[in-house]
Amino acid sequence: MADKQGPPTRGEWERAGKQPETVHLYIASSVRGPCRRKGSYGYALECTSRPPSAKNPSMETVYIGETTENHALLCALHEAAGRIHSKCYLTVYTDSPYIAAVLSGWLDEWEANNYVGRKGKPVADALLWAETSKRLNAAGNPVHVALKHTHGWRNLLVYEAEKRTAEGVKTDKDQMRRERRDLCLTGLENLTVRSKSMSWQ
Repeated sequence: MADKQGPPTRGEWERAGKQPETVHLYIASSVRGPCRRKGSYGYALECTSRPPSAKNPSMETVYIGETTENHALLCALHEAAGRIHSKCYLTVYTDSPYIAAVLSGWLDEWEANNYVGRKGKPVADALLWAETSKRLNAAGNPVHVALKHTHGWRNLLVYEAEKRTAEGVKTDKDQMRRERRDLCLTGLENLTVRSKSMSWQ
């Protein structure tokens, strides 16, 4: 998404004595398509104007439970945008036509129409898109976004996101077992108390 005033050129930055960093953001999800299922998102941030280090590039995967592909990718974009704290040239790498279309122009239209779509209905995830837009355009955050539909990080991010999903699903199942066990124990305790109460009558 471009800055509302238009991003400064590299020449303008150089004449102002500033050197904006070049940041690449790669996003992916373990969920494909519009059907809701348990999944995770992943993203990688790479500052190409800095030497490689333990934190450059950095990668993160997060399990979010029931979700769709579009929502998961938006969560990845939202979180990653919040980690960018200096003006930069940002390139978002995604193979999602939806994310590409939103950042290429839809988001500006939604903002102008208070996040109501062309068909007169509220945009899906409107609040999250609004917050993401603020992060992308906030002072000190990206001033320019280019979009690529394929990226070399995708396979690794999807693999790690699927691993995170498997771990999250297992945790969910363990939590359900604990809740059922606690419910059974509570029921037994109540039954015991009632039995004792009746025996004293």
